[in-house]
Order: sequence, then structure tokens, then C-alpha cells
Amino acid sequence: MAQPTRIALINLCMDVYPHHLTDGLVQALAEHLGTDVEFTDVGKVFTMRQAARAVGRAKGRRPDLVVLLIGTWIDASLAVTAVKELGNMPWMIWTLPMLDGISTGSLVAFAVVKGTLERMSVRLEWAYGTPEEVAESIRERAARASLISWLREARLGLFGYAAMGMYTATFDHVAVRDKLGPEVVHFDNYALVRQMAAVDEKRVDRAAEEQGGRWALGDPSCEALTRRAIRMYLALKRFVADEQLDALTIKCQHEISRSWGGACLALSLLADEGVPVTCEGDVHGAITGMMMQRLTGAHPFFADFINAADNSVWFSSCGFIPFSLTQGEVVLQPQIHEIGEEGVACSAAPLTGPVTVARLEADGAGGYRMHIVDGDAQEGYRRPYEDERGRREIFPITRVALPEHSSDFLRRVLANHYLISYRPCSSGLAALCRDLGISLVT
Repeated sequence: MAQPTRIALINLCMDVYPHHLTDGLVQALAEHLGTDVEFTDVGKVFTMRQAARAVGRAKGRRPDLVVLLIGTWIDASLAVTAVKELGNMPWMIWTLPMLDGISTGSLVAFAVVKGTLERMSVRLEWAYGTPEEVAESIRERAARASLISWLREARLGLFGYAAMGMYTATFDHVAVRDKLGPEVVHFDNYALVRQMAAVDEKRVDRAAEEQGGRWALGDPSCEALTRRAIRMYLALKRFVADEQLDALTIKCQHEISRSWGGACLALSLLADEGVPVTCEGDVHGAITGMMMQRLTGAHPFFADFINAADNSVWFSSCGFIPFSLTQGEVVLQPQIHEIGEEGVACSAAPLTGPVTVARLEADGAGGYRMHIVDGDAQEGYRRPYEDERGRREIFPITRVALPEHSSDFLRRVLANHYLISYRPCSSGLAALCRDLGISLVT
């Protein structure tokens, strides 16, 4: 279960101004933030030394965000001291309008503080208004700060490496750790094979019975292949537990897919259990998914960008889709020859509705950029395929209508894989990128 977001507030005041007016406002903010926020009122400070000590008390609560309330007019040195003491800890300023016809001087002081900090090249965020008006923006800022803290502690499991020469799935280990946060924990694919062999047959039986009602089999041969996929799912779950993994990606093609079977079903089941996952060893894609899932609470659809025409773009996976993102029946089909016939693909129609489409990628200069666009998934269906078995509909595919011509999207494409969230999150994702120093491709 996710920990509650933690917010600490320091009230910067001057004693000769009506600072008592802010007591009720601080309490009102705590109420508007909600019960899922752990709120700490550190108290009022009137001097530079008090400000420094208050920051120390706030740090002791390990907050995700420190709110500096400019409760009245203040000497700017008060705010500068607090900001300097906070260092790299996430913070923002809250400033007030005039209250009941009494001028607290809050907004005037904010203008001085803002101008001062910008002259010092300090980037700041602020909220202006009553507790009811600012609560949501403070919650959002704290949630992003919490996400960044989580990323810095996250362990991303990589099984194998990039698939089929996909340079876009490769990554700089040190840059990912430094700029984005997650530690990439590498495992050979053989370690997964050994773990699969160690799974008890009775556990496979139980899991097959528990999960089996969620799909239909498109071919009798799928029964044995499905059991093999469930064995992989159980093996990956063991890795997640034993290695404390927060996300994972796997080199499926062709190392695993032509010997033991593709990871499509195993990853689909893990995704629906809340584990951010991608296939084909795509680390940057996995981190994109980690961000989107943490922002929205739902796993995005990980798929290839396969077509563009007029104001639409099409995305399709080769058999991996969380069942929670499908409409209608899910059918397990034998995987196609090009990928590896030792496994099953999840044949299903993706959901329709408003979406955010995004992709994180290295910029070639040691930093990162992200392509973000909102759209409308207007069609979700199965992509047809024909081989010696005949014609069958197999791969999940969605058509996304864009607010721009598809040629504009094509010019901005960063890689073959994109993440499609059915809970639009472009504004939160863009703000997160700004917090992390990721440039936006919009």
C-alpha cells in the first residue's frame, strides 16, 4: 500500500502584523488536503534563526513537500533563510489575498521574495489564494515530490537486455540513476528460466484455476502454452518479491520467445496486479510507465507506434495488454512465427476514450526529453494476421485521434514504443518533467 503524502508547513510572519489571522487558515488547509495527507504544522517563525530551526524540525518529519506560508508582510531574509536551509528538499510558497479587509501584507511580501529568489536563480513554485483555492495545487505538487522520492528508491528489474537491436530500448545506467532515479537491477534471462523450473506444479495448477476464467483459448494447443506462461508469471512474481522490484522489463524476443514462450501473458497479469512492466527490454519505456502509473493509479498500454494518417495514429502490441484495459472477451492465441510459437498472445480489443500518449527518451547530450500528447482512442480492435493456420484476429490495436495532423506527431516521435494512459495525465506528467529537468517535446 502506498504511503500517505506528507506535507509540512512553516508559517513565516512578522509579530507586529495580524499573524493570528493565519491560525484558522492553516487548520482549514489541513482539512481541505484530506485524510490521505499527513499534515504537520511546524508553527510560526519570526526571525532568521527561528526559520532555520523550523526547517530542521520539518526535515525530521521526512515530508514530501514543505510549504512556506507567507502569513504576513515579512523581511525577505526570513524566506531566503528557510529556502537556503531546505536545500534540495521540495518546497513551495503559499501567499494570501487580503483577509476581511485587513491587510496582512502577504502578497506584497511574496512579490519581494519572488523577485529576490529569481535574482538568486532559484526556481520556485507558489500558490495564491484561500485554503480552498490552493489545496489542490499543493496536493499535486506534494504528489509529484512523493513520486520523485519513490523513483529515487525504486528498483527496476531488467531481464536480459534490449531486444532485436532496438537501440531505443538501450540506456545509460548512470544517467538513469542520476537524472531519473531508479536503480536498474540486471538479471540474465537464464536466471528467469531457472526460477521457472523451480515453480511447483501445484502452484501452476492453482494459478491456472484462479486466472483461467479471465480468457478463452483460441486453439487447443494454447492449453499447454498457457500453463508455461503462468509458470513465467509466477517466477517473475517471485523475483518481484525477493528482489524488492518496483517495476520490470524483459528481453522476450527472441531469446525467451522462441525457447520458452513470449512474456505477453505473464506481463499482462503482472500489470493488472499493479507492477509497472514493459517488454523488449525497454528501460526508458518502463520508467515512462512508472511515472504515468504513479500519477494515475492505472497501468498504461505499452505498444508500438505502427501507422499514421490524417489526424490519427495507431498503436499495437504483439500480444501484451493488461486485461483491465480491454473491452469484450480476451482470447489467448498461439503466438505468430516471427515472434516465437512457444507462447501465447493476448488477443483483445483495447478500451476507447480520452488518453495521454507519452514517451521518455535520452536526448543525446546526457539529459532526457519526453514527448507528450493528449488524444482520443476512438477505436480498439484486434489486428488481423494470416499464416498456415488461416486468418485470425490477434494483436491488440488502438486508433488515437489527435488534436494535430499525424505528420506533426511523426516529426516528434522519439522511439518505437509509447505508453497510452486511459486516465489523461499530460499536465501532471509535464509538471513532473519540469521538476526533473526533462525537456518537453510537445
